[in-house]
Amino acid sequence: MSAAVSGVTTATLTNPIWMVKTRMQLDGAHMHKNSFDCFKKIVRNEGIKGLYKGISASYLGTVEICIHFVLYEKFKMLIRQQNDRGSGKIAGIVDYFGAAAMAKLIASIISYPHEVARTRMRQRPEPSSLPLPQQQQHLNYSQQQQQQLQSHASISSRSISSSPSPRSGAATAIPSAANASFNSKYSGLWKTFRIIWIEEGVYGLYGGICAHLMRTVPNAAVMFMAYEFVLDYFD
Repeated sequence: MSAAVSGVTTATLTNPIWMVKTRMQLDGAHMHKNSFDCFKKIVRNEGIKGLYKGISASYLGTVEICIHFVLYEKFKMLIRQQNDRGSGKIAGIVDYFGAAAMAKLIASIISYPHEVARTRMRQRPEPSSLPLPQQQQHLNYSQQQQQQLQSHASISSRSISSSPSPRSGAATAIPSAANASFNSKYSGLWKTFRIIWIEEGVYGLYGGICAHLMRTVPNAAVMFMAYEFVLDYFD
């Protein structure tokens, strides 16, 4: 219970930070100068509630914390039973490292889909999901891409315009911001899960899990090993 409460509290307080981090990681177009600029744009374009997108997935992620702590305490109890039969303190510290790593591995695999859902929900929203006065501002990057495409295809467009071909003209036409139509795809937690499951299957729900495990498992193992070492040192 304490793990769940601490997880919900932490998720609520830190969600804006993770929101900015995710947007910066997805910012392949370099639309944000820095983290503070990203924060200001989120608040201006999406309001304060934009900073808390994906928080429902973060709350669901407290399941991972609970599983991790329960499994670790179980593994630690088994380790202490073995140490009572003559194992040294150094062996116990090493065993704590393995117990924490195994507990985190199992917990992460079980609960990882919430990480994917949270990232999808934090993606930059399409213009149609924003208020009308903000749509034109939100399309700045799309218009820049359109201008680049137009300048890049200027030579070929001249040759195409010399020969009357309606189909070719339609192929080179680039939609303007005024008539663009977009839909907000990931607008809710369960809707996001459903879309990923239908379109991508199990693979989509576990995309990027290897990189996630490479980061979280060693981190948790070292943290818990250091915690147990300090406790044993001062006992």
